[in-house]
Amino acid sequence: MEFLSYMVVLKTGLCGLSFTYYIRKHFNTDSWAVLFFALFYALSGFLAAYNWDVMWLDVVVLAPVVILGLEKLIYEGNCRLYCITLALSILSNYYLSIMLCIFLVLYFIVLLIARDPKDDRSSAALSFSWLNRLKNFYWRAIIRFVLYSLLAGGMAAILLMPEFAALKFTEFSDINFPKKADVYFPVVDMAARHFFNVTVETGLDHWPNIYCGVAVLILTPLYVLQKNIPLREKAPKLALLGFMLISFSTNILNFIWHGLNYPDSLPARQSFLYIFLMLVLCYEAFIHIKEHSGREILAVFSGALAFLLFCEKVVTDDSFTELCFLVTGIFLVLYAVILYFYRTNEKLPVVFVIVGLMVTGTESGINTYLTSVPTVSRDTYLSNYDSYQILTDRTVRNEENDFFRFDKFARRTQNDAMLIGFQGSSYFSSTLNSLVSNFYEKYGMKGSRVNYCFDGATPVTAAFLANRYMLYTLDRGYDTVFELADTEGELYLYKNNYALPFGYMITETDDTELDTLFVNADYMRENIHEEDDDEDKDLNPIERQNRLVHKLGIPQDVFLLTDINSYGSDADFYVPESAHYYAYTANTKIDDIEMNYEGKSKTFSQIKKKFILDLGYHNEGESLNFNAKNNESLNLNVYKIDTAVLDKFITRLGEQTLIVNDYDETSLTGSINVNTAGQLVMSVAYEPGWTLFIDGVETDMELFADTFISVALDEGWHTIELKYFPKGLIPGIMTSILSIGAFAAICVLQKKKNTPQKA
Repeated sequence: MEFLSYMVVLKTGLCGLSFTYYIRKHFNTDSWAVLFFALFYALSGFLAAYNWDVMWLDVVVLAPVVILGLEKLIYEGNCRLYCITLALSILSNYYLSIMLCIFLVLYFIVLLIARDPKDDRSSAALSFSWLNRLKNFYWRAIIRFVLYSLLAGGMAAILLMPEFAALKFTEFSDINFPKKADVYFPVVDMAARHFFNVTVETGLDHWPNIYCGVAVLILTPLYVLQKNIPLREKAPKLALLGFMLISFSTNILNFIWHGLNYPDSLPARQSFLYIFLMLVLCYEAFIHIKEHSGREILAVFSGALAFLLFCEKVVTDDSFTELCFLVTGIFLVLYAVILYFYRTNEKLPVVFVIVGLMVTGTESGINTYLTSVPTVSRDTYLSNYDSYQILTDRTVRNEENDFFRFDKFARRTQNDAMLIGFQGSSYFSSTLNSLVSNFYEKYGMKGSRVNYCFDGATPVTAAFLANRYMLYTLDRGYDTVFELADTEGELYLYKNNYALPFGYMITETDDTELDTLFVNADYMRENIHEEDDDEDKDLNPIERQNRLVHKLGIPQDVFLLTDINSYGSDADFYVPESAHYYAYTANTKIDDIEMNYEGKSKTFSQIKKKFILDLGYHNEGESLNFNAKNNESLNLNVYKIDTAVLDKFITRLGEQTLIVNDYDETSLTGSINVNTAGQLVMSVAYEPGWTLFIDGVETDMELFADTFISVALDEGWHTIELKYFPKGLIPGIMTSILSIGAFAAICVLQKKKNTPQKA
């Protein structure tokens, strides 16, 4: 945690450094005033909201340098800075680099419009007429921009090509372009988010985090009014700034900026580029401040104050408080005084620098402190960490390194398995395999475009996931499904009595419907996002599991529907028989459901995720009361698990199983003795890169339940080997090598061309 904290601080500082570097080079200045604007960039609303998302910060650091490189490329023909830094940006985080690349295209157009071709004084240009120089400049600029942008992408191909292959199996590759335009909120409400202490948005609302100092409310109008900045330069930059502001609230533009997808929370991720452009324009207004009269500054200040008072009356969003408007007004007064004082002095005195740093540092620092997303303490984050590791390591040794999965409750994150170091069945990633999340959602576990979670699992789904153990911070007591296997510190390890091994055979019987359960992997790869023609789509997840069990040859139901007394948002359930119970409601308007029983209570949250509620084991005669906290109708169905049918189901699938001999992160080997021919199913989801070998021969794969790798096996002993190698990695490596070679060759040729020849 300390490393991550220091890294965030370091990269935040680097954001200020790179912005300082841009301003100094772009404006050819060494003014101390640059630090004021660097503070606003480094401690902006974007960084306050997303500084914990460390994988994004490199692009925010590199963006000013990439943009400076673009200017050098267009105006000077110098390709090195642009090509190298853009490649580094794409390598560090391809996702935010999508937004940076969109901005570069737009900014390139701005540069072409803003550039006066008469300023091109190269010897080649002087030999042409003015019109020819104009055409020559544009064509050279376009060719350079396209060439070096492609080379930068080519240098990053070592990651881009495998990422492209992986993205095809995510929900984000299914592009559904908006059919009609929609506006999320008024422009005035967005502009007001420049105020001090506006609560940052990290959820599903689309509000942009664009705070970058209250001073911009004065400096932006001054930039508009500045007469010494050419209109051909000022107009396109202001147009780009306005376009980006409108993009935050327009669904189609928002969709395009985010790589032809809507963000799943953490909205307006291109805000850092808007902030960059805003601060650059404001700095340019600042260096021209002496050209404005005191009356103009006072008029602009009065207009900013009037806008503040207007927003206080009309803006009703919960992100704003009375303190927000009051403190913004105080800082407006301070900046107006500072600008007026600076305007009347020829030089930049030490007092001005100190006061300016105190005011800007205080404003941006306090705003970051008040609005930045909080984190947990080390003790909370690493609670029971050692006990988890000891317990899981001991269990793996006792199981002789067989492959199986754990899952834990009282989960800190979806990626706790990575934190602790065990095979898990919960995962968070924007590039996760959609086959898995679809399987989870279909059968009543938590799933979404960016995560899937073991919550909602039953013995049936746990069996398919090879989930053998559950970790708890409390004693579950007696249960027919789980039994206490071990303890360590405050932890309890429960074993799933109905687990399946990593690989098992499904054989044909009179009751099986194997044709409906398997699909060719090649077909799935090409039709990953086709509409699912599901014959069981009208069933709830528990009934769907019963149907799946039927298809596998067990005609009886594992889950038996029981009676429950419902009264709108309340329900009473009187346990008719000692057993393990599950429940489900299709009402996704419910926020939380509270269950009270025998003097105890348990709350189920995030009901909108449509997952199965594990009510646990209850004795005959117990009374369970359920309540929807937001008074929505429960519409709750409760099911008893029939352990006799469950045992029959597990026994049938466990008759012929795979013996795992060895495995690591990218391979697994095993063997199986097949007595009855059928389909071997393995608890690993298919995605491009997996190769299956049967008895040493590469073999085509099929998918069980549209998810798990399977293959048909005849009778006899078979060796099984799974190997993973990222699809696209070899072409990516070759493309990167060729691109780096081409770039190096161009640099060498340019150097030779520019080196004077000796007589």
